[in-house]
Amino acid sequence: FPLTILTFASVWRLLADDVHLIGYDVPGLGKSPGGPEVMRYDVAARHLLDLLEELELRDVHLVGHDIPSAIVLCAAATDRSRIASLVIGDGPGIDATSTKLRLNGALVHRLLSWGAPYRSFVGRAGAPAVLWVIRRLAFVRTRISTAELADQLEAHRGARIRAMMSWFAGAVEGVRTHVDPVLDHLEVPVHVVWGAEDVLVLEEMGRELDRRLPHSRFTSIPVAGHAPWADQPEVYADLVRSWVTGGHRLETPTG
Repeated sequence: FPLTILTFASVWRLLADDVHLIGYDVPGLGKSPGGPEVMRYDVAARHLLDLLEELELRDVHLVGHDIPSAIVLCAAATDRSRIASLVIGDGPGIDATSTKLRLNGALVHRLLSWGAPYRSFVGRAGAPAVLWVIRRLAFVRTRISTAELADQLEAHRGARIRAMMSWFAGAVEGVRTHVDPVLDHLEVPVHVVWGAEDVLVLEEMGRELDRRLPHSRFTSIPVAGHAPWADQPEVYADLVRSWVTGGHRLETPTG
């Protein structure tokens, strides 16, 4: 949220000849079933781990951006037996109340601090208006296609957009409870990748994540916003390819 899984199509095409790809839309996001009751980081992490077991997958490199950053961090902390590494970015992970850094961009900060009045306004404005504003803020280079726009609107029509806004009310507590406490002891290698021009969740969050994680690397992608895989698909694909084919074997901790 608020992007569509279809925004990954360009980077998938660049990686498909080199790696085994599985596209996964987590419970409650996009057009996947469920609401706030399944949109908890620990519940979504358990669902992901169960999927890896069901498909008998091992040595998996989980790539999770935006909200899924917190989900894959939580999954790796819960059971890393099938997980080789993580690629995360432009999403939650740090308990913002525990640091003096200005970790959130204006939109996210207002969404969380204005609370019910803001979510009420979002509900009245409706999905088209809300998604239009966020799309303008999320991307630097790319313009989403007609198919991507239709997918976004279908995924958030009716009361769905209000349910998503309500979920954000508990998002901070979810990070504080299930994600932030595991960062300092996470043994899995993590590549923190951030859009340098992300105004929704600022790059400071990524650098703080890199500092906290014991086995990590940080990369800032220029001329990219909240969705660097869409703004810079060639750069993003090269980073993922290099990481999963050996770069994740960090010689020394860099976080």
